[in-house]
Amino acid sequence: MPNIYPDKLEERFVLDSNQRVLLRPIRPEDETAHRAFLSELTPEDNRFRFFGKVKELSHEEMAHYVNIDYDSEMAFIACIEDEDSAFNHITLGVVRAIIDAQGETAEFAIVVRSDVHHQGLGWKLMDKIARFCRSRGVKTLVGDVLPENSHMLSLMHDFGFNKHTDFEERVVRVSLTL
Repeated sequence: MPNIYPDKLEERFVLDSNQRVLLRPIRPEDETAHRAFLSELTPEDNRFRFFGKVKELSHEEMAHYVNIDYDSEMAFIACIEDEDSAFNHITLGVVRAIIDAQGETAEFAIVVRSDVHHQGLGWKLMDKIARFCRSRGVKTLVGDVLPENSHMLSLMHDFGFNKHTDFEERVVRVSLTL
């Protein structure tokens, strides 16, 4: 059975800069725009998201990011709808979560372009993925953050995540009870 795009999860909002943004589930046809988004991340954003330098992703790897089942895995993109753009939108950020087989824990990852930091987008993306996971019965949202990623650690603190530094792995493990 094909995955049905959950258009009811789309929402519009305005950043602190007054930029209008569409927050919606990712779709398979977003592959080209998603590739452009990832290629435009700063080296620091890239390292903070992928924990190292990431080479250009193959078509198969990109397909994995944009073809999701919308039930046990979700990715929300925040984009500016742009009729003049060849991609029909410009992606500003993405958050994704994968729910474990028991349906109790979801691991998340998030990245926001540097030029839109401190405009409320990270908070909005985290709120969206937390609401989605809660609606699926997930009890805990977890993720790993590099210790030097102060913007993310601040967001996690403000959002109410618990933090535990894993010195062996050199990450801060964050968790939020939903």
